[in-house]
Amino acid sequence: MSKEKKTGDELLGLGRDERLYPEAVEAPSVLPKTKEEELEAVKEQVGALTEANAAILRRNEKLNAKVAHIEDKTGIASEKPPEPQPDWAAGAKMVRIKIPSGVGSGGRGDVCIGLNGKRWQIKRGEWVDVPEYVLEVLDQAVEVDYIYKDRENGEGREMISIERQVFPYITDRSR
Repeated sequence: MSKEKKTGDELLGLGRDERLYPEAVEAPSVLPKTKEEELEAVKEQVGALTEANAAILRRNEKLNAKVAHIEDKTGIASEKPPEPQPDWAAGAKMVRIKIPSGVGSGGRGDVCIGLNGKRWQIKRGEWVDVPEYVLEVLDQAVEVDYIYKDRENGEGREMISIERQVFPYITDRSR
């Protein structure tokens, strides 16, 4: 007696309308000609994405129910979710810094820093308190410029690299 191999959807009893396919959201076949047509096309895509999201949520509910049923029936429990990890930066020493505003377009905006899932948005020209390890990130943000320099022996020129900090900062040592 041969058994047919069933897909996961078949095992869970999910029908075709409950599956999510990439074709659920298609780009319009004709490019919109007016702003109104463009808006309508975007609204259609949002509607399709909303429907796709609802299908995913329905599928997750069915899968979770099926897992719970199997666990109850067999007495086998699935793995528990991992315990939340303690904040690795808890108790870090705080340092007061200021990133000066610079010239040009790159020197006026906020400086965004991300490290191990944490983010900081530092406003230029203002004193802010940040964990000490953020300074390491700022120190490692360097740009390399290349310049030509006359050789000391006078025989031609050589190219040298110069590293400079992308986000120079000032620390407040009065604290």
